[in-house]
Amino acid sequence: MYFRGVLAKFVYFFVCLVLMGGSGMLRTITLGSCVLVQGMLVRKWPDGRVSVRVGDKIFRGHPVKKAV
Repeated sequence: MYFRGVLAKFVYFFVCLVLMGGSGMLRTITLGSCVLVQGMLVRKWPDGRVSVRVGDKIFRGHPVKKAV
């Protein structure tokens, strides 16, 4: 059962990678002041925000800065 879940996640990641033209990056964004969302990168906006896909929903917010 565990292997099936891991395999499904791998297949999902691979399909997203192929369908998105190689930009299948996992990104974390903030919505408001304390809500974080992690998903596959969909689009970068001119104002600095990015969109990520989680399942069938797309969220738009500010990317979390990388740790030093």
